Amino acid sequence: MKNITHDSLRVTRNTLPLRHVLNGLKFLNHPVRFASTPPMNWRGISFLLFAFCFLPFSLVYGQLSTSELPYSWLHGIGEKDLNLIPLVSMHNLDLETLKKEDAANDNMGGMPYRFGYSHKVSLTLTNSGIWETTSDGGRLWRLRIFSPDAFSIHLLYDSFWLPDGAKFFLYSEDMKQCIGAFTSRNNKGERANNSGFATEFLFTNSIVLEYFKPQGVSEEGIISITSVISGYRPIATKQEPDNPELGCFEDINCWEYAKNARDAVALMIIGQYSCSGALVNNTNNDYTPYFLSANHCFVDTIPTAQWFFWWNYETLECNDTLATRISTSGAELLAKRDNTDFMLLHLIEDPAENELIQLYYLGWDRTTTPTPVGIGIHHPRRMPKMITFVEYLLINNPDPIYWAGGTISPPNHHWLVSVDYGSVYKGSSGSPLILQAERIIGQLHGSGGFCSASELAYYGRFDISWDGTSASTRLRDWLDPNDDSPPYLDGLKGVNCISNFTNKNILWATKIVGCSHLNVQNVNIFTNSKVEMTARESISIKPNFHAQASSNVHFHIVSKESSSKKTPYLSNEAVFTNNNPMNIFGIKEVSTDAFQLFPNPATNTVTIEGEGIAQVEVYDVYGRKLLEQKAEGRTQNRRTKREQRPLVVSAEQGGGSPKGNGDGKFPSNSLEGWQPQADGVVITVSSLPAGVYLVKIYSENNQVVVKKLVITK
Repeated sequence: MKNITHDSLRVTRNTLPLRHVLNGLKFLNHPVRFASTPPMNWRGISFLLFAFCFLPFSLVYGQLSTSELPYSWLHGIGEKDLNLIPLVSMHNLDLETLKKEDAANDNMGGMPYRFGYSHKVSLTLTNSGIWETTSDGGRLWRLRIFSPDAFSIHLLYDSFWLPDGAKFFLYSEDMKQCIGAFTSRNNKGERANNSGFATEFLFTNSIVLEYFKPQGVSEEGIISITSVISGYRPIATKQEPDNPELGCFEDINCWEYAKNARDAVALMIIGQYSCSGALVNNTNNDYTPYFLSANHCFVDTIPTAQWFFWWNYETLECNDTLATRISTSGAELLAKRDNTDFMLLHLIEDPAENELIQLYYLGWDRTTTPTPVGIGIHHPRRMPKMITFVEYLLINNPDPIYWAGGTISPPNHHWLVSVDYGSVYKGSSGSPLILQAERIIGQLHGSGGFCSASELAYYGRFDISWDGTSASTRLRDWLDPNDDSPPYLDGLKGVNCISNFTNKNILWATKIVGCSHLNVQNVNIFTNSKVEMTARESISIKPNFHAQASSNVHFHIVSKESSSKKTPYLSNEAVFTNNNPMNIFGIKEVSTDAFQLFPNPATNTVTIEGEGIAQVEVYDVYGRKLLEQKAEGRTQNRRTKREQRPLVVSAEQGGGSPKGNGDGKFPSNSLEGWQPQADGVVITVSSLPAGVYLVKIYSENNQVVVKKLVITK
């Protein structure tokens, strides 16, 4: 293949066959509970162990962000200047009045769960906070927000837009929790017409906002905060001794059911309210992020662009501590209706773009005669995922439903369900009622008789929501875009995907799975590399795409099929994502004890320890090689470990400073005179900027190990 450079190339739809074999879900008449604790569910914590467990604070694993440290922390100006940052204080809450209101609301069906109070504010980069010029010519803005009665704080933005290169962080005043960096990737729309934003919870009553604009960034960012949500009700856990009623809920990880379906369900945060809901499949089987929930969860005063969703929010094991949460933000309303209480959303941030999120798209069934056994999966009171078993009674409700809030649901629009194991509560609203084969037949509207043997629940009927007067009041236009009218559809196992593949060097065989649209820019494909890129709608090749001679590059558009049985393309392959910088090599960090890096994070030097090191390379997260050295003339006679001494290697050696050449590019350094030792090397990293780096270690037996290195200043 010749060397190819495309200024602009757009790959459009063609056909690519798919296959999928679905595992059905069997329900027993009497579910069997684990007699002992089931195996630990490692989802959601593997990244913690791999990436940041050694950091002395908590990076909050939530929204789409770069998961890095704030500028002020890295440059030693965070804590010492804290008192100089302007403080905006929220007023004290009338907790007694709120408690009485909640007690009344919690007993009313058809209302979302309230956990917080919304303080209306108007805080921007121009009317609040403090600006300062940094030593490197950048501009730094910071603001403190304090809410005296809050267990948690999160923010809603009516306008949010960041230029390329700018970074926005939020962290607790004690610097133990941090969110960010948010970048231009989080923009929803153009600068003059963006759709707003919301940022995740920080579990504290005092937070710091930090915005950094590097030198050379000319465009001004927009950060306009309209609501500070003070969470006055903590997240409930089953271990709370003063809440014995929480024992009525059944932790999903105490049961061996719905292994796929549980990954469809998410906790939905609407300002100061919470509900549940689930991803649902469509007849194109194309992983479109359609999210089904309850109409009564819709709050018209809070734009859907400011809603966010917690994924894989479960305990680590049966009745254990809270799991790591991962979230996406923003949605657009597609359809909703009162009489069956359904609401269908299209998620703006596709959760499939985060490789840490395990996903499933529920199948559905338009049956009018469901089987008498099913389950519900939900998030009551913002709790981790719970399961409810339905038996003995699952019928059409022939009577009107008179909700305590004054609304009336007409006859024959809901399934009436008898709850046999577990219970549902506020916050469970919108959660799916699932039958065999993991197909949804309705979403939760409300219940009565909480935590009792006579508990009943009402689910809006999916089959009636299917049809309506227009696309905005029915499901079929969205879930059956080709009007095939199947009576049911199987679910679909999720596949992680990305929208932007930029600033990458590809060295080996690599497969990149795009979402609907894949943008490719500043990509270097080296000789003999085989690359496949896929997307659902289009692949756009932008400037600085280079494929060297003898490389092999294929582009595929994954199109729909009429068959309902499909498999995610490349679902079992290692893929590139923007969230995992290890993948610039096409591989993830190798879990091995053969080589160790310490200290990590490092400031001045780092030791790479292990026997048989033949070559070491250091890369930045864009795949640019900073250091490289091949071992020459290695002796086979090794000393004992006590006699071996690591050799110090300086980053300044051999041809240029890693600080750059003034053009933003790092030179490739040759470390002349370096002699590997049997037990490792010590590298001086004091001249490297703070950030995340990758150390690639070659052993004499041809093993390749990649380790992550964090450098702090």
